[in-house]
Amino acid sequence: MTLTRRRLLTGAAALGPLAQTLQVALAQLNGAYVTDYSVVMAGTLVAIVPLVVVFLIGARHFVGNIAAGALKG
Repeated sequence: MTLTRRRLLTGAAALGPLAQTLQVALAQLNGAYVTDYSVVMAGTLVAIVPLVVVFLIGARHFVGNIAAGALKG
């Protein structure tokens, strides 16, 4: 199996470093000998904040719908 075909099968198309997900880019910030943890933590914050916002909005609607369905009618 050629390298290009393997990349296409795994979902990693050969589009270069701009096509990386945020988690892959964060993993590449770790150096072999030195890691700038302030940059890694800032990137982690950028990755987590949208997930937390979506979770909080979804949780509020989820709990509201569960409460509405629990009423006897």
